[in-house]
Amino acid sequence: MNKTQNLTFDQKRRKERIRTIIRRIIYLLCLFLSANIMWTLGGVMPLLMIPLTVSVAVFEPAMISAGFACLAGLLLDTVTGSLFGFHGILLLWTGLITSLLFTLFLRRHFLNVFFINAAAAAIICLLRYLFFSSIWGYDPNGLIFKNFYIPMFFLTSLFLVPIYYLIKLLGKVLGKIDDVKIEEKSEDIVRE
Repeated sequence: MNKTQNLTFDQKRRKERIRTIIRRIIYLLCLFLSANIMWTLGGVMPLLMIPLTVSVAVFEPAMISAGFACLAGLLLDTVTGSLFGFHGILLLWTGLITSLLFTLFLRRHFLNVFFINAAAAAIICLLRYLFFSSIWGYDPNGLIFKNFYIPMFFLTSLFLVPIYYLIKLLGKVLGKIDDVKIEEKSEDIVRE
């Protein structure tokens, strides 16, 4: 017999709140772990905050996703040494738009998440190249773009797979409690 079948409504709500808090704390731990991994790697590295932001935004409400994404972007600014707020603004909009897309229009299918992540990674990598290299004339023949930003895009897209399935597993284990109610069939119901 399942333990969740005997819970009252208030107990179920309290247990779901505790699960939500634990899940979001784990999201923050994953964020700091990915920042630590990016900090220790050198050279061409995946922007781990992008797949983490997209994966969290698929399963969380819009405002929570936007706040988490903004924090991830500010942490990414700190790790990469870029202008403070650059990635914060970009990831804030990425998290907000992704959450709204999956709330209103899209199903939580891996291919949908993959294409949203690839689009976000492509836009952010192109804007990084434009603002950090191209606009200042550091890359007249495109070697930085070819050797640094294209591999960064592919690595960022590739790292979506383990991150997405980790976040999906967290949502399954620490998500909402499903109620199963079995009702008796009654012949007194009039169907028209």
